[in-house]
Amino acid sequence: MQDVNGNVLLDLSSMENQPLGHNHAAFLKAGHNKDWDPYLINSGLAADSIASGNFAERVQNALSSVAPKGLPAVTLTEGRSAVEHGIYEAMWERGSDNKFTALDFNGSFHGNSLVLTQFAHPNMSMNSLGWPSHEYPSSQSEESQALEQIRASLQEKRAAGSPVAAVVIEPTNWQTGHSVSEGFINELKRVANAEEAALIVDETNTGCGASGQGFWQYNGPADYVAFGKRSQVTGFFSQH
Repeated sequence: MQDVNGNVLLDLSSMENQPLGHNHAAFLKAGHNKDWDPYLINSGLAADSIASGNFAERVQNALSSVAPKGLPAVTLTEGRSAVEHGIYEAMWERGSDNKFTALDFNGSFHGNSLVLTQFAHPNMSMNSLGWPSHEYPSSQSEESQALEQIRASLQEKRAAGSPVAAVVIEPTNWQTGHSVSEGFINELKRVANAEEAALIVDETNTGCGASGQGFWQYNGPADYVAFGKRSQVTGFFSQH
């Protein structure tokens, strides 16, 4: 490709799904390696269609070095469904006797399903399942207020017979670009766990060093950490 000024574009990065481009030396070298052949030949197949006998071991080896502290287990999911699968996992762990819900923040983006778009677009009534959603704190002065509101929502939903199984948060809100403090997420976990809810930290957009604050933007305790996009694989870390 060439622009109007005569500059030649040598490669295309294709957003975060191809961060190194198509002609990066690392890919060119791998393309001449026989170990890479199955991935080129079966590139249109999902991982479960081409999984080898040591697939689980290879996943563990690749991801264990970047696992968040206290979350050694890895679950791979399909597409952008890591957060949704994490929510369902939290519900399943808490039994089937209740009509569980999840709590999130307005403007958060975790995927395109009905479960998840109700948080990204809270003003669109057609997307709503009636799950609680709160304003994402835009400053540290708002964080303590937000925690009290969330605690009240958790207690209210439990009293109403639809307890919250999971509280979900992005370290940086996808829609506003606001980032909460690590202390806020630490306290959010305590508030959630006190009401028997899990904390899911969605690092899909902030993981793999995207925030400049480490491999993961948030480095404190969580029950699940979801990943995708830049990691080239989608899933979540958990305790077991």
